[in-house]
Amino acid sequence: MRLGQTQRSCIQLLVLQASSFCNIDCRYCYVRGRDRAERMPDAVLDAVARNLIPSRLTGAELSVCWHAGEPLAVPRAWYEDACTRLAAAARPGQRLVQHVQTNAMLIDDGWLETFQRHGFRVGVSIDGPQPIHDANRVTRRGQGTHRETMQGISRLRAADYPFDVIAVLTAPALDEPDALFDFFASLGARSVGFNIDEIEGPNTQSSLAVADAEGRFRRFLERFLRRHADAGEPFALRPLTQLRSAIAGRVRGAAMIANHQVEPLGILVVGADGALSTFSPELIGTPEPAFGDFVFGNVLAGGPEQILRNPHFRRLRRAVDAGRRRCARRCGYFDLCGGGAPGNKYFESGRVDIDETLYCRLSVQQMLEATLRHLEAAGEDART
Repeated sequence: MRLGQTQRSCIQLLVLQASSFCNIDCRYCYVRGRDRAERMPDAVLDAVARNLIPSRLTGAELSVCWHAGEPLAVPRAWYEDACTRLAAAARPGQRLVQHVQTNAMLIDDGWLETFQRHGFRVGVSIDGPQPIHDANRVTRRGQGTHRETMQGISRLRAADYPFDVIAVLTAPALDEPDALFDFFASLGARSVGFNIDEIEGPNTQSSLAVADAEGRFRRFLERFLRRHADAGEPFALRPLTQLRSAIAGRVRGAAMIANHQVEPLGILVVGADGALSTFSPELIGTPEPAFGDFVFGNVLAGGPEQILRNPHFRRLRRAVDAGRRRCARRCGYFDLCGGGAPGNKYFESGRVDIDETLYCRLSVQQMLEATLRHLEAAGEDART
């Protein structure tokens, strides 16, 4: 399967880290400094508005995602001001689409008003029913957080505010496809996506790094997909949606699906102190002298062009390109993946110029195989 390659000429996603602080302490979390309460200063926010939003490297539509730690731990008034400043900086005709990824525990009527006023797309992190969720998504005292997250979701539902879900799959969750499907079918989410318990940042071990993980993951997906189809697809299932979109694009003669994590500036990350990074968002600030700790400038000093001139960025770009070429030569899934995630490659191996990883075998290969077989069984054209 060789669909060609896609190159993006502008920033597709702007990830803003208002703070690394989080009000909980998930056992698989990759975020560094989630006990630090420092917040993005006004000077950095002003520099984002001045140097990034109107940049010629941003598109007519720009997704702005508030991520890292728990974004809603920063006061609502701060976001009201931030969203107003960023919107005022947009070029004529440019549209900013605000996103937030949250554990939902802090959602109240005030937050709902803010979401509605600024058109936020809300993503909720919840791993499933209480026993599965509370095994890893815990407070600093080790107490489960399922009840509080469900309270936040109940507020979203009562306000008829749409939300999406991301669930992290750990090894025990793979044995519970029916319990997870029943839970998500009852949740009222617009879409559900899966991440895996991966080796990333401070999370140096994965419960899925076991001999039978691939078979268990495949069986989980096959059962979940079957239940999803039998129920009439009550929510959008992200891997299914993405694969259908890729197949439809191929039928129209489109190129390979975009992988923003291997495209320079496809994703632009701004730390709370103004630090600039690109490729995988999880890399920013990771101690690594060869790549300048994956920091390639500061928004206080100018726009994204400074990244392209940074010698550490150039070295990383060569390594990322080498890994992508290696994937293209060796992997039959390349056209539906685009070369993997540099962050995942680095955290598993200490390098970004490699191809296959545990994350790749599960989240790409097994995910695609199970979804392709599901589409074929359903009579959909899954040829690529």
